[in-house]
Order: sequence, then C-alpha cells, then structure tokens
Amino acid sequence: QSVNLSSLSEGAVALTLVNGTAQVTYNATKDTVAPSALATISFGTVPENLTHTPTISWSVDSTDSGSGLHKYQLAVLRTSDNAVMAAYQDFTKGSSIAVTLASNTNYFVRIKSLDNYGNESTEVSSSNWTSYNAPAPAYTNCPSNYEYVAPNASLGTAGFCIAKYEMKNN
Repeated sequence: QSVNLSSLSEGAVALTLVNGTAQVTYNATKDTVAPSALATISFGTVPENLTHTPTISWSVDSTDSGSGLHKYQLAVLRTSDNAVMAAYQDFTKGSSIAVTLASNTNYFVRIKSLDNYGNESTEVSSSNWTSYNAPAPAYTNCPSNYEYVAPNASLGTAGFCIAKYEMKNN
C-alpha cells in the first residue's frame, strides 16, 4: 500500500503503521520550503593573479526554519557574455574560488543556499569585479622571423619566441 503525505503541513510528521497487532512509528520532517536568499554580496581585495576570485562574503545569511540550512553554492560568470567560468560548487562565506580568469576582465558571482532536504533558495547575483590587470609579458617583441607564443597558465608555461621557419646548419 502507499500513503500520500502531500496534504500534510510543513514540520514534524509521525506516521504509525499498523499490521494486525504489530505497530511501527516513523518520525520525519516535511520540508518543501526553500531557504531565504542571502543579501548584499561583497568582495575583498582582487588578488594579483588570474587563478582565484577575491574573497566573497555577504551581509545577511540565508535562513531555513524547516530542515535547517545545509550549504551555500557559488558559480563564477564572465559579465560580457554570462559564460560560466566555474560551475556551482560548495562554498564557505569569506573564502575564494580557484578559477582561470582573463586579465582585466569583468566577472560576477551567483550564490544560492540549500537546506538539508535539497530545497534551493533564489539565486543572488553580485555586482561586477574586475580581474587583475596582468602586466604584458616581458618580451613580446621577437626578432625577425620569430613569433611570440603567449604564456599558458593552465599548462604552466611562460611566453617565448619561436622561429617561423625550420633552421638548418649546412
């Protein structure tokens, strides 16, 4: 047999099952209400690198009167096209997120809270912050017949010059 509990109100629920003389009681909590949204996202100092966001905080925490607040999740997006730079991940207030950023580019974050039953609050978007304006590489002026190869942070390479043509020693 099945029992439909959808008509029960939020909060503590006691369900007693009886089979002949045997009786079992289950205690549970019904929670279908999302946590409140947090308020007023703020940023710490922009780090002098392109691998982390500034520290991120907010003025008013989310609350949940049902099952209780479980966690916050944060995503990082590029402002110009809303491209997701870091998908939603668990986040602790006052910390930063490891992410690959472009120099002198605007980004923002979206934060949501989840309760212990998986109900999600409304997403809250921050204002923009501008990533670190990394200095130009030391040598972008390569000799004649050489091309500059830009640094690649994800591979850990520095910028360098490479010959355009194969060179032979006769």
